[in-house]
Amino acid sequence: MKEKILLVDDDNGVLESVTESLSSNYFITTARSGEEAIEIIKKENQNLVILDVKLAGIDGIETLGIIKKIDSTIPVIMLSAVDTINTITRAIKLGACNYFDKPFDIDELQNAVSEALDKGRSNLQSKNQTLPVDIEVFIKNSVNDILTEEMQLENALKKFKDKYTNFVFSKFMDKFEKKHHN
Repeated sequence: MKEKILLVDDDNGVLESVTESLSSNYFITTARSGEEAIEIIKKENQNLVILDVKLAGIDGIETLGIIKKIDSTIPVIMLSAVDTINTITRAIKLGACNYFDKPFDIDELQNAVSEALDKGRSNLQSKNQTLPVDIEVFIKNSVNDILTEEMQLENALKKFKDKYTNFVFSKFMDKFEKKHHN
């Protein structure tokens, strides 16, 4: 099954050229705004996002931040015609894995997409490999907690039973002694 890439840009030329160059290897979904991209990501997992910085409404940097809150593991490649150090720095701090100035070389973008997806897969695999250990530790600790609680409950029930037995016995003995003394 093809991996899914969400391409977010308000420039039809970029949407068409990137879609054409990547669609033979990947399933491409396009969005023309940050808001639309966010709705798509909320509804359907994506393997990668290619995101323009300059968008109407929510800009690409804000969209990047929201995407990373929804799914921190999704790789995001930023595109921009506005090349400022501040913008690049903000994008990297928010978790962008790469940044391309427009116009960009489509071959370089294809390589970056491939690298980002490879890294995303290896991160997911390593995350999945540690998951069973985490679950195993959780189960072991939970069982130990339950056993400890069970022992405490068992001890409490035993104490209750002993006290009740002593109480009943003492009442019975009181009646027995009264009967025999009379």
